[in-house]
Order: sequence, then structure tokens, then C-alpha cells
Amino acid sequence: MSRPLAKLPGATLHAFEPVPYNFTLLTRVTRNLPNVTRHNFALSDTKGSVSIYIPVRPSKRISPGAAHMGDTAHADTFGTATAPSVAELEINTDTLDATAERERITKADFMKIDVEGAESLVIAGGHNTIAQHKPAIYCEISDRCQNLGKTPEDIVHPLQAMGYKLFAFNERSHTAHALEAHDPTERDYLFLHPDRHELP
Repeated sequence: MSRPLAKLPGATLHAFEPVPYNFTLLTRVTRNLPNVTRHNFALSDTKGSVSIYIPVRPSKRISPGAAHMGDTAHADTFGTATAPSVAELEINTDTLDATAERERITKADFMKIDVEGAESLVIAGGHNTIAQHKPAIYCEISDRCQNLGKTPEDIVHPLQAMGYKLFAFNERSHTAHALEAHDPTERDYLFLHPDRHELP
């Protein structure tokens, strides 16, 4: 999604990717886009380092797109039923709030969060930035990807407390319908703040 977003008129994009293999791919596909800043760390609620787990298939090929925190045994719960084991990798983390201050980000219009169960950590570490700029937030929420002792409500409730409204989003039709709470039959969500966005 980095390339299409970066090609929007006047866009400035910050992309975060902690897995070295994925970061190499990100660098390759955005190398000719000077408005993209690439960060080789994960957004979380603290600055430091953590272990993540990358599913490994029987062929020994990895599934880096399904890398996740906090679960060493159940790779199949992350959409990779053909990957019965995982490889551990230490990655660096930082918060969105610290990054926004360091990078002197003065405007944030849109955030995409797809971090395999650690979405609530990203939101906690970016509370001030989100509350200040009220960006539209596109987020994948799946019961099967909630680990670290977190639940979908740990994503939804902090945003609702900031005044955000919750919508289920259909990628095929590009339509959205309002929800009061997380619906386990839905996967893709859009959070919009009425102070900044015209609500569907």
C-alpha cells in the first residue's frame, strides 16, 4: 500500500517495517519516491526491543508477512496453517508519539495499522499524536490475531474515548457501515473522527 499512498498529490508517507526481509522489499519498491520515509522498527507502546515470531513452512520458507509478537507455538492462528513452526527474531520498537516529535510531523491525515495483534500497542504509543491530528485510521481486527493478552476492545475503546466513530469497511465495494462495537464477523475497520471527517 505504500506506493499508491505515496503517489497521492502532496502526500508525505512514513512507513514502518521491522523485519529485515520486508524492509528490503519496502526500500526496493519506494526507492524512487522521495516523499517516503522508511523506518526499520516497529511502532509499539515503548521504545526498546522485543521478540517477534515468523511462521516457517515445512519447506523452510518463511512467511514474513505474518510475523507477530507473543506467540511461539501457534503459527496457524496468524493465517499460515501451512507453517507449523516459528522462527524468533529480535526487533527494535519505538512509539508513534516519539517518532512524530523526532520527525517533526505537523500533520497526520491517515494511518494504516496491520500488525498481527499488536494494534492496541501502536495506539497506546501514539495517543497524543492521534488525539492531536485525528487521522482516519484503517485497521484490521481479527479475534484469532489477538495475542499478548489483548482483545479487540483494547483497540476500539481507546479510540472511541477520543471521540472516534467505528465503521466496518468493505474493500471490494469501498463502502462502510457504522458499528457501536467490534463485530467478530467483520475484519476491516475504519475509524473516523467527526471533528475532521464527514461520516458515512
